[in-house]
Amino acid sequence: MRRVSLVSALFAVLCSNALALVAGDEIYLRDGRIWTGSVVRESSADYTFVPSSSGPTRSIPRDAVRYVLYADDAKAARALGLEVGRKPSRESAVYPVRILTAEGLGQASLAAARKATSSVWMSGYAFSGSLEGAIGAFYAVLAAKAKEGVEVVIVAEYGQATPPSVKQATRKFVHEMARHGVHVYLHSQWKALHKKLLIVDGRTVFLGSSNFTSAGTLYNQDLNIAVDSPDFARKVMADFQDIKDRSVALEKWKDR
Repeated sequence: MRRVSLVSALFAVLCSNALALVAGDEIYLRDGRIWTGSVVRESSADYTFVPSSSGPTRSIPRDAVRYVLYADDAKAARALGLEVGRKPSRESAVYPVRILTAEGLGQASLAAARKATSSVWMSGYAFSGSLEGAIGAFYAVLAAKAKEGVEVVIVAEYGQATPPSVKQATRKFVHEMARHGVHVYLHSQWKALHKKLLIVDGRTVFLGSSNFTSAGTLYNQDLNIAVDSPDFARKVMADFQDIKDRSVALEKWKDR
């Protein structure tokens, strides 16, 4: 099963069951090239890599690499330090995950929203009225679901750390969603809310670096995960509830 290097500690904890078997390790470079072969050594400065095709062993600087997919579980665990990562996380359970690109997140979120029967909770840093691709259909589904009685909740960042242009786009967008029965909360703390989080029916969780915008789900170079587990979702929902409790309902908001 493939594993991803150069991701957050949370990704490392969750990635013990990620993707399908592949022929070899894959190194994805920032210039768009993809090399297949074997990573034989990692250091803080570079990867030592043997290509599958004939050619010499290469030393690849870390700053030239976007991420690495490993073909072997044990090798990935050693490279990522999964056991070390689990200890400070205090998380004993291991959950299967899907790893999603920006575009993959848009498509998967739309599919999950269409199946929602009880609740859709989400938080994010940036929201926008520019709704190209799957994310436009996603928000149309949320509006329809809210009218059908599904609990749709959005917590949006709206603090001093947020640029005025982002706040303006967010304000226009959330007022439009509220017209359809979506419950909107604005987060304005001294720390910016940067959690891009989606929880569907208390079971399926999406999180990562993509904003739920056209740019975040079509064009940007982001990495996200999807976890389908009620147990994991309960823990994430507790965190979401804490964020919501520290936010202000849109109907009570007065610009500060």
